[in-house]
Amino acid sequence: MGPIPATFLWWVALALAFYALLQRNRIGNHIFAAGGNKQAAIATGVRVDRTKLLAFALAGATAALGGILAASYIGNIAPTTGEALALEAIAACVIGGLALTGGRGTILGIVLGSALIYWIRDVLLLVGAPGFYITAPIGILIIGAAAIYEILRARRA
Repeated sequence: MGPIPATFLWWVALALAFYALLQRNRIGNHIFAAGGNKQAAIATGVRVDRTKLLAFALAGATAALGGILAASYIGNIAPTTGEALALEAIAACVIGGLALTGGRGTILGIVLGSALIYWIRDVLLLVGAPGFYITAPIGILIIGAAAIYEILRARRA
């Protein structure tokens, strides 16, 4: 599709779809409520078990779509393909401001976090850095983002 890769277009489409679902929809409110405070969510009428099942189903469907896109891009795929990407996915979420405890975060933050991770990995690959030098900055960013989150949370309390 010209200079824009199809995987990027899928990424943008999924980001917009999840933004509409999570930030502009009652289902998103239920997911954030169930992840943030289970008792409060139950008290307001949210069916927490059903909501968590839906969230896990959406995550599984998204992972399946990612696998399909990866297979179509690479040409073949093995069950272990993408194991190293789990750290990058967690890093994108944490750097983007998603709370590891649940109930907080935005799609925009995750998009910006994943763009930063992609940029870091791309720059390090372009300069010919070995694998360790690609993983280490991502781990450092996770630790830094988690520390900043905890500092901000302590100030709010």
